[in-house]
Amino acid sequence: MGGRVLVGLCQLFLAIIGFVFFIMAFLQVMRVYYSLGDEDTIVSAPPSYGRYLLPFVLFFGAAWLWSLLTSISLIRNAKVPEPPPPGSIPPRITK
Repeated sequence: MGGRVLVGLCQLFLAIIGFVFFIMAFLQVMRVYYSLGDEDTIVSAPPSYGRYLLPFVLFFGAAWLWSLLTSISLIRNAKVPEPPPPGSIPPRITK
């Protein structure tokens, strides 16, 4: 809507990369959760989710911050509409 298509696509790309890391962390949590019902599988130590959650926070946070700065820039660059010249408005009709 603001006419900055390339910037918006880059922000979307960063957010999607962050979302992929989030899904990877979620799938790892679910894999461990569902393996608890298996009596044959023993989980020795809980897996480290930081290797997926940290990139998620960094990529998604960068996309969000970039979009915030872009929005602020668009608002600052928006022009205030000029008032119409005095003679361009017709007089008000009364009874």
